[in-house]
Amino acid sequence: AELSKGERVLVDEALKLGIACFNAERNGVAMETLYRDECDGALHPTTAALYPGMLRKALEIGGFRNVYFVSHRPEVAAQADHTIRISAAGTVAMEIG
Repeated sequence: AELSKGERVLVDEALKLGIACFNAERNGVAMETLYRDECDGALHPTTAALYPGMLRKALEIGGFRNVYFVSHRPEVAAQADHTIRISAAGTVAMEIG
């Protein structure tokens, strides 16, 4: 109750990623991909810019191959290895960088 909305989101995301990593280690079934949808939306811009690093650490710890995440923040999306941009008109562009 004492955390800000952004802090609650960050703690919630860390717990979810921790559970995913735990399950990946303990489960006999290979879980290769994480999906995250706009989890950085309530974060302060400075904190949101650190979010991709948190996802990369989860990939490393959990032994995942991929993480797909949706973000409307250019500073977050710019840190992705690959991006898919969908315009309001429905135009799709994939950028590999």
